[in-house]
Amino acid sequence: MTTARTTSALAVLAIALSGWLTPAEARQPRPGIIVKLSIEPSIGGTAIGAASGKVNGATISIPEASWTDTHSQKSPLLEAGLAFPAGRMLDILALLNYGHAGANGDQVGTIGGNPLTLSLDDYTFWGIEGGIRLRKESGAGPYATVTAGFRHVSEIQARLSAITISRTDTVYDASAVPAIAFGGGMLWGDRGFAMGLEVAFRYAGAPSVPSNQTLTPASGAGARWSLPVGIVFKF
Repeated sequence: MTTARTTSALAVLAIALSGWLTPAEARQPRPGIIVKLSIEPSIGGTAIGAASGKVNGATISIPEASWTDTHSQKSPLLEAGLAFPAGRMLDILALLNYGHAGANGDQVGTIGGNPLTLSLDDYTFWGIEGGIRLRKESGAGPYATVTAGFRHVSEIQARLSAITISRTDTVYDASAVPAIAFGGGMLWGDRGFAMGLEVAFRYAGAPSVPSNQTLTPASGAGARWSLPVGIVFKF
């Protein structure tokens, strides 16, 4: 009887110790750290709707231009955040991002019938997004993501230059706009460390315009589509 009790006690102790000695990540999967380094060129949306106004009695006219026309170069994007395991093939994402799209060059319009040059600031922003990632159970291989949140876009000014004028006006105020992205990629590695490639379609809403703007753009301008392509690291 004593031997049976001793054996039972040892069995219970062994089970308890095996649970205590099990690595924490086996009992409770730890969140993964994600870092993305991308380029994010503009691929659509209207940067400047056909605009008109008056300065010193002279009529200004600016033709419509897309974000592809105005901001599609020098467009780095940095993203970092956490991936919380929520199932065998599902992660919950929490991400911060920062980036800018450099202005391509001058846009040309007219003032009083004379040529007018318009130079825009870079499109600079930071944002916070949350979403989901569908992946293989191993943590490596193909995956798909959907995220949504907001993006804070810095003020964008335009420098107007012509024979009769030289001034700076605000085209868009600093604004928080909605943002959404659909993407996918491929990771090589394991649960501890993996790296890979990712591509996404990203939408950011239109920033607000100043109430006393010199140029009055056509409605619908400001929203931007982009195509971030980059390298992903998962720790």
